[in-house]
Amino acid sequence: MTLSLTASSLLTVIVAFLPSWPALLFVRALEGLALGGVPAIAMAYLAEEVHPDGLGLTMGLYVGGTAIGGMAGRVISGILADFFSWRVAIGGIGVLGLLATLAFRTLLPPSRRFCRARGWDFAIIGRRWPGI
Repeated sequence: MTLSLTASSLLTVIVAFLPSWPALLFVRALEGLALGGVPAIAMAYLAEEVHPDGLGLTMGLYVGGTAIGGMAGRVISGILADFFSWRVAIGGIGVLGLLATLAFRTLLPPSRRFCRARGWDFAIIGRRWPGI
């Protein structure tokens, strides 16, 4: 998650300095790829670390938090763009993302229940996900 957050924040800062529309589109596509790692890993982390009785509430709080964060980012970037420019707004959101990544890395407790799987064992995957 830290890698995804760092990469997406750095790419957001880079966008503020790009000279052309195609370059902006390309880097924003890379940013979308980088952000894809966050929700998948976050849900897996929660599933491993939170007791099953509280998992639904915890995942709901995560989803709600991402919605609030997304709205806050749009409001903050709108205010920055109104007073300065879209480049300052995008760069500011990237810097806030880097600060949030530092806070995330500092505040997230280390995983206690993670068990690394070796290789691909489709029998184990089938038992864990009976709907497949």
